[in-house]
Amino acid sequence: MPNRTSTKPGLTHKVRVRNLALSALLFIPWACSSLGQAAQPDLTLDSVNVRQEGVVSFSTLFLGPESRSDFSASQFLVGQTDDQAYRLCIDLASIQQVRFNAFTFTAYMVSAKGTPQASKFQVTGNP
Repeated sequence: MPNRTSTKPGLTHKVRVRNLALSALLFIPWACSSLGQAAQPDLTLDSVNVRQEGVVSFSTLFLGPESRSDFSASQFLVGQTDDQAYRLCIDLASIQQVRFNAFTFTAYMVSAKGTPQASKFQVTGNP
């Protein structure tokens, strides 16, 4: 007599349904949290050639939104993008040397349309 393993026909189906349900439960919170977050702005600075001393490259870290809108010329170095859509305000008091001639500073990106919210970034320059 041949040996037959008997499995309940509905058991495999129930296991598949349970695995699918578990996968959906794990996916739903991830999808909702990613949909609920606003896209953070991206700040990219070109490398700068500093005469014969070499090239300085920059990396940026988004620190979050900032509610300030006053960027006085005495404390901030203010520049504007080529398309004049944004202003970049560099806090001169925040410039610090960290290691091996690398330095950091805080920069704020503000819409030129006059919105009251700025985006705050920490910028690191690496020679």
